[in-house]
Formats: sequence, C-alpha cells, structure tokens
Amino acid sequence: MDNNAAILKSLFQGAIAAAAVSTALFFGFAASSAHADGCMLVDRQTADRAVAILRDVDRILYDDWFAPLHLGNVDWIRAGFLYQVRANDNLSLDLDRVYVPSADVAAYEHLGTQLGCSGGDGPMRIPSTPFSAEPNPAHDYADDDWAPKIKLLGLLAFPELEAAWYDSTRNALPPPVEVQVMPDPGAALQAEIASITDLPTREYGYERPGAMVLEQRAGWYRLALNEGSGWVASDEAGPYHPLEEMLVDSLSYLTTVWDGAMAAAPAAPILRWLHPAWRRHMGGEVMVDVRETQWVNAELWLRLDVLWPAPCSGEDSTIIHSGWVPAYAESGSVNVWFNSRGC
Repeated sequence: MDNNAAILKSLFQGAIAAAAVSTALFFGFAASSAHADGCMLVDRQTADRAVAILRDVDRILYDDWFAPLHLGNVDWIRAGFLYQVRANDNLSLDLDRVYVPSADVAAYEHLGTQLGCSGGDGPMRIPSTPFSAEPNPAHDYADDDWAPKIKLLGLLAFPELEAAWYDSTRNALPPPVEVQVMPDPGAALQAEIASITDLPTREYGYERPGAMVLEQRAGWYRLALNEGSGWVASDEAGPYHPLEEMLVDSLSYLTTVWDGAMAAAPAAPILRWLHPAWRRHMGGEVMVDVRETQWVNAELWLRLDVLWPAPCSGEDSTIIHSGWVPAYAESGSVNVWFNSRGC
C-alpha cells in the first residue's frame, strides 16, 4: 500500500505540475519566468510592490497620456497563477506603461523599470509636463518612410499613366509625358515619362500615386524626377492636389522631422516645444487634425489639434494641445503628412 500511495502521489504531483505549466503558457509565460510577457501579468511579489507604490501617489502618467491620471482604488486580482494590477476599480494597468512621480517631483519615473518587469520601451525618466523650452533634436526618417523628404508643394495626377499602371493588359499605352528643362514650350526635353513608376511619387489617395510638385508657375509644374527635376505643362497632366488641401480633413500626423515648435498664430513667436523625451516616446507619428491653413510671407502655416490617443486606436481621441505649426522644417521636409490609405 505504501508503494501504491507513493506512485499515486507522484502521479498527482506530475499532473499538478503539468497543469501549472499549461496555465502559465496560456497566459504567455514560461513557467520559469513570470515576466516573459512584460508587466501586464506579474507574480505576486511584483504585484504587491506595484500596489504599494501606486497607493502612495495620487496621480500617474499612463499609456502615453499627457494629462496625469488620478488614482482611486488600487489593488490586484488573480489571473490564473499570476496577478494583474487594477486602478480606479476597472482599469487594468500594464505596469510597463505607468510613470510615477519621482522623489524630487521634477520628473516621472518608469514603474516597470523600478519593478524589474520592463520591456525597455519607455524612457526611465520623463518630464513632469510634456512641454518645455528645450528644442527637440533632429530625428531620422526610419519611422516615417512615406513622408516626403523635400519641400513638396503638392501632388500632380497623371490619370492616363495611372490607369495604364493599374491595367497592365492594355493593348495601347498612353503617349509619354514630356518633361522640359524650362517652363517654355520651346525648351529642350529633359525626359519622357512613359509610366507613373518612372517618377518618384506619393499617394494623394488610396493607391493613387501622384508626382511630387516642387514649384508652380502659370500653366506649368516643376516635378521631382529620379535625378533632378523638370517642367511639365499643365495640359499634359490631370488634377493638382496642393499640400494644404491634402492635409485638411485627413488622417494627418506630425512627422519625425518636426522639432516640437508650435505657435499661437502664424509666424508668431514660438510659445511651446514638445519635450524631446516625450517626442521620442511617442514614436514616428503624432496624429493631428489640421483645421486651417494660411500662407504668411510665402510660408505655409497649419492650425492643428494634437490628438491622443490616435483616431485609429479604437478609442475616443482627446485634443491635448492646439496651435500653429510651419508646414516645412528648416531642412525643407514636411512637418505634417497624412495616411492616404486610412486606418
């Protein structure tokens, strides 16, 4: 009997261990590491530490939200063999996206880093307010591939070339578009464009490529070419889409070249800068609603509302700041672009 009892006990312990591993895997965790999936589901010790810290503060920054979130009840709930921290009775906190006031109250500190469950995505310390007098250093274009890197006035459509590009089985191709070195019918030929793919393009609509216009004169457009630029007569092309028209009522965003500058009026002194720590933390696109455009001293300005969270997030967006931004950065690249294909 003792031997049978030992066997049964061994089998029972094995079943319990297998169940524990299965449950842990179900929640995205390996049995040996309760932090494999970041800071949403954590072990009891981490949950207790998080609750203790959060109960000592009255507000946090959460989920890239700019306005501090005031805390009410903070506790944890069981989730299988792991635990989840909640606040305000119904908000489940990802501790990797929580920032708590530091001891000197001059900044917020990353809670996930304090608890040891951080994925390392956020800064260790961020300023207590998103805006400061510190300008934002230059950014690269890695997260912003679709935004033009030139001083773009607008996009020019070529309907015949576009239609031929869509329908590659057409028997008769449209005649090539003549590009000249000067805006003059008698000027020398710069290039012939036989396909829309012969040009550097950006989309003015869903899969609607347009040539990039660098300059406009009466009856002519200067286009960016793969090498250099050239002039096309307006009667050789289709509709023209100015930058300001494309940005209004679109899914527009501040690009990575935007330096954080925002003014109260067009050409007015800069009143606010988005702090570099916040700008980096927000990633490549800061979604905005462009409400108005205005040319002042040959410079295009955009009145916009900064939205958070993004309209495509599935949550209601809030206007967190409003102001005027120059359409072009000092480099000539656009400060604001738009998602031509929607969400």
